[in-house]
Amino acid sequence: MILKLKRIDPFKTSAIVAIILFILSVVIFVPLFLIINAFTPQEDSNMLGFGFVIVFIPILYSVFGFIANLIFISIFNYFATRFGGIEIEFDEDKAQILGKPLVVAEQPKEI
Repeated sequence: MILKLKRIDPFKTSAIVAIILFILSVVIFVPLFLIINAFTPQEDSNMLGFGFVIVFIPILYSVFGFIANLIFISIFNYFATRFGGIEIEFDEDKAQILGKPLVVAEQPKEI
């Protein structure tokens, strides 16, 4: 079974990417900066800069990721409509997603 990917919803996909980037940045950057702050001398430590990193870096990371992903998916959609999309081949016997059979959506009928 061959399916063709012709369009991706830019806003939904970008929102999901932004959420994932926010979670990853909190999991990676916040502990990293806590460790860095623990090993820096306190007289050289700038708590305002440290607070900025803890609070705003995950937010900025997800906002810029949202914008970049929105641009990339819009470019993909432009070229996919122009050149026909990406063909994906599935094995009909094993075409399952999380244990459920793959259901191909029907095209809306024009009136």
